[in-house]
Amino acid sequence: MIPNTGEYCQPPQSSRVYIWNKRAPGALINAAISSVGQGIGFAIPIDTAKDALAQLISTGHYSRAWLGVSVVNLAALSDEVRKEKHLPAGDGVVVLIVQPGPAGAKAGLAEGDLIVSQDNQAVKDAAGLVKLIRRHKVGDRIRLAVLHQGKRLTHQVVLPEQPDR
Repeated sequence: MIPNTGEYCQPPQSSRVYIWNKRAPGALINAAISSVGQGIGFAIPIDTAKDALAQLISTGHYSRAWLGVSVVNLAALSDEVRKEKHLPAGDGVVVLIVQPGPAGAKAGLAEGDLIVSQDNQAVKDAAGLVKLIRRHKVGDRIRLAVLHQGKRLTHQVVLPEQPDR
């Protein structure tokens, strides 16, 4: 059972999880529940739901910005791997895969690059990078500070729309 934290609530004797914004307590989103997942549910953050709803009402379409890379937390790498790849200890995310075509590839990001900041805001981990990117709209221009083969570079990135899967 998910406790009532002010953002998520699972009513007693229910498999449904409701999510709401403290500033708008009437806004509820029912999370998806897997019938074979022993109560495992999937929640949508209220800010994402509100943004999606506003876009759907105004344009009939939902889109969000995307960087087009797969990353791993620097902290998850062993000391051996970090030394082999010439990466420092600390915070950041290491690019594992650069999707051909999207923003990351066009901006010059490469496998093995260490992303340390976005628009002068430190990137501590993958979740932090996603959160920073999600604050932007399709077409926004951002700056990524990276370490590429030991050299600090800044990439200007225009964020494209995340493709449908």
